[in-house]
Amino acid sequence: MTISNGVRISKTWLVVIVAAVVLLILVLVFRKSPSKKVESVKISNFQDCVQAGYKVKEGLPRECATPDGQIFIETQIQQSKPAASIR
Repeated sequence: MTISNGVRISKTWLVVIVAAVVLLILVLVFRKSPSKKVESVKISNFQDCVQAGYKVKEGLPRECATPDGQIFIETQIQQSKPAASIR
């Protein structure tokens, strides 16, 4: 196959180039962007942060951090029941 200026390209290379361009377009169209999640979900407390799927730092009190740097602290800590005493 000949393109402009008399340069010859084999059919194999033409298929490879076309496949690479199509793959690049598909990646750009379907890639996931975490920044869209931050914009569409309003986080205003610890529970919202956890439900949105952000990381929770264990400890007392627990902390949840959003990608934009907000930190929410759990205000209601569940206390474990005391162990039954053995008599």
